[in-house]
Amino acid sequence: MHPRIYVLLSTLVMVLTACSDEVAGTPLDTACKITARVRLADPPAGWTPGTDGSYRLHRFQDFILYTFDDVKDPARLYWRLDPCTGETTPFPSLAPGLDSPFLLDTPAGRVLYARKNGDYYVVDRVDDPGDDVARKIAGLPSSGFLDFNLWNQLGAARYAMFFRDRDLYSHAGDPTVPALRVAVNTIDSFPYEDAVLTTDATGVRRIDPFTGASELLLGGAQRAELFDVGGSIAQARVIWRPAGESTLYVRRLGEGKDVALDIAPAIVELGLDVGGHWPPYDGHMAIFSDLLNTRILAAARTDTGEAIAVPEHTDISYASDRALDLTLPDPDAQVQAIWEPETGALREWYRGPAPAPSVYALESDHVDYYAPGPAMTAGSLWRVDLTTGEARQLLPRVTDPTLVAANTYLMEFDVPRANDDDALLHDLEYANVDTGLYTLLAGSVSDAVHVPGEGVIYLDAHGSEPGVWAAPLP
Repeated sequence: MHPRIYVLLSTLVMVLTACSDEVAGTPLDTACKITARVRLADPPAGWTPGTDGSYRLHRFQDFILYTFDDVKDPARLYWRLDPCTGETTPFPSLAPGLDSPFLLDTPAGRVLYARKNGDYYVVDRVDDPGDDVARKIAGLPSSGFLDFNLWNQLGAARYAMFFRDRDLYSHAGDPTVPALRVAVNTIDSFPYEDAVLTTDATGVRRIDPFTGASELLLGGAQRAELFDVGGSIAQARVIWRPAGESTLYVRRLGEGKDVALDIAPAIVELGLDVGGHWPPYDGHMAIFSDLLNTRILAAARTDTGEAIAVPEHTDISYASDRALDLTLPDPDAQVQAIWEPETGALREWYRGPAPAPSVYALESDHVDYYAPGPAMTAGSLWRVDLTTGEARQLLPRVTDPTLVAANTYLMEFDVPRANDDDALLHDLEYANVDTGLYTLLAGSVSDAVHVPGEGVIYLDAHGSEPGVWAAPLP
């Protein structure tokens, strides 16, 4: 079984594209907080974009890295921009060939990592003066098809974690120190600030990611899986099966008290994963699915262990924190219904030809769903009332909408290309559900990143005013 990573996403640090050549343009304005549309940086004098150029920009906590060179240019040079002061300086550390940079707040300070051909590099200690030469992390096997990488964008951890063939490696930012293999044959892992919680075929362990020291928190298990990470290791809960038994238990690690789950031994013997879980409140549910997460085989309350009757279904289409979208058996139509395990409520919201629309958001009283358009075109966003069954269109044209304010979505619409060799560009638009109005933020941009609560930073390489821009929410 390959390691599964439970991730608490508090902030999405997204990647976007930009452009650069000889010298950076003089910043025209600053945007420590985005309150107005301002141009943060110009392209250099005489620069022109290539029709197939792919330009990159990356936003981090308090700085932006951008380049006016094509991503494949062997002489590519990045620049570092402080949006609060407007200062721009060369950043050669992110050398040609390196991509997917991420920032890690380590005990040694903030460190920028990046990837190259499946290997990971320590790029730069960004708070130290001067430029570093990127160094490949020694002792870390190259990633395979099903390996994972996890860093502190996803939590409070002060170290990077890498999964390689079920083994767990850590690295704490020092380019002279190799990666440390801290666990083998892991099933689940979760990074806390200064410790990693792992489960394996024998039990649950607390691991020091800086030294590799291991403490057994629960032993004698035939199998243990992380169920609820909580806010700390003491609050975390695991589902485990003692060796030689056919009963599953839930244990909160800080209490040591077990609750036996009423799950049929035949299902327990399958050694199934926890296919879904609900927030940490008394009475929340444990859902056991098949290995492909297509069907629920059993469910139980984790406060009492009581079994929960599962509706007959053929597929699981969507899961929120308290409910699931199930496909119900029907010979004449595709039928979708929302099932709430805690109350047992099962409410149909779609009955019609296959395929059904895909759920975009699920609330206690309604479902928002995406109805695809004709091939390669934008679809539409709809809302159906779970009490009345009435459906209404929210927006007639959407592509992967991001909710940025009350009833307001940010979307990127592909700009038609003359041929496949042309650069892929996007029009950035806001759409308001209440008014139905679409507002063009910028046309033909290379890419964009949403800054929650503030607006958008985007790179315009092909418009009439090329540069790195910031624009507020409407």
